[in-house]
Amino acid sequence: NIYVLGKTIPVIQNRYGLLPNAVSNLLKSKCEGGYIGNRKCFLRKGIKQSHQQSFLSCIADLLSPNKKDIFTVQMLKKQLISKLTPKLFKSLNNGLLEFRFDNPKNNISAYDNFKKFIMSDNIVITDEYLWDFLQRPGVLFDEGCNIIIINYENIKCPYKEFATNFYNKDRPTF
Repeated sequence: NIYVLGKTIPVIQNRYGLLPNAVSNLLKSKCEGGYIGNRKCFLRKGIKQSHQQSFLSCIADLLSPNKKDIFTVQMLKKQLISKLTPKLFKSLNNGLLEFRFDNPKNNISAYDNFKKFIMSDNIVITDEYLWDFLQRPGVLFDEGCNIIIINYENIKCPYKEFATNFYNKDRPTF
């Protein structure tokens, strides 16, 4: 479709909307009005809204190449669990995830607690504990990827990471 919605948030699922002015200026991508025609510019895409897991809905949508092959949040969670190894887990967020998910009271390892966290449908899951994991080679893409998060009008920076290891110009960026 060549018609896009305005700048309202959130954008309806599978529809497209204009970027906020600050973001379109940052990306040097200016689209005016709802009719795009043959012009090229960046847009926002509406995803399935979930109070608790919209971040995962966004990632699942990135992995859905078309409307016929929908990659669901549940499929994404299963893929993440299949890619997680104890060694990889210990390296995530500079090893801090192991401390965050350690709970000596329940006799379950931090690794298993993290897997339970990912598989839960009742917990708010944001980029906080998954951003590093999702970018690693072999998790979403063989070569890994860069994920840039623009939160309203700001580029969100990862914390708990060494910036020099977080972005690789040779990987695809989302």
